[in-house]
Amino acid sequence: MVATRELRVVPHISLNLPLYSTSGGRALLALESDEDVRVMVSEAYAELTEMTVKTLPQLLMLIAEVRASGLAIDRGETLEGISTMAVAIDTLFGRFSISLLVPTARFHRQEAHYRTALIKCKEALIREIGKITAAEG
Repeated sequence: MVATRELRVVPHISLNLPLYSTSGGRALLALESDEDVRVMVSEAYAELTEMTVKTLPQLLMLIAEVRASGLAIDRGETLEGISTMAVAIDTLFGRFSISLLVPTARFHRQEAHYRTALIKCKEALIREIGKITAAEG
């Protein structure tokens, strides 16, 4: 979906962003065990903004929140002035994340709406393509 307002976020397709700082990355990491997360992200954390996660314990705490809520949120941790929200889906075709990028000024006002819309999107995709269950995976 492309925003119709004057201020909008258009990411570069070639951006290579770290899993630990993006909502999409953290949503995907939440599908893994803590031990696998440790192996995948190691101990090196580049500080992209003042808000970037800086330690493994901090990252694991955020991932625990994602597991509990089903949503990952990046509040300016990757790109200053940009907030994102993401969900992950574990499907028969692989693991994917769906992210919403919004100027931070607008994100706070509409967070509840974005949360509801993103969860509905995830549920619709799961109905369409199926998901991996504990018995299958």
